[in-house]
Amino acid sequence: MRVNVSGVRDAHRHAGGRRAEALMGLRTVGWLITLALSLLVAPLCADAQPSATVPRIGYLSAGSPASPHLEAFRQELRALGWVEGQNIVIE
Repeated sequence: MRVNVSGVRDAHRHAGGRRAEALMGLRTVGWLITLALSLLVAPLCADAQPSATVPRIGYLSAGSPASPHLEAFRQELRALGWVEGQNIVIE
């Protein structure tokens, strides 16, 4: 009696092929998950840096640098939240 083993071999080849396809699919899914997570986490790591330039105001006057107009201007800027030497420069 002769046994046909070629059919058994073919079944093993097909099963191995399915395993390889499944493994490749898992690798692809793993890469996609890694890519998606890195894209979601990247904005959390990159904080905006504060602006290096401080706004400057140039003031030209025919009078003395300590004129009452300049002092009133500085008071109004302070009322709006601008503090000379901290977040604004008056020259």
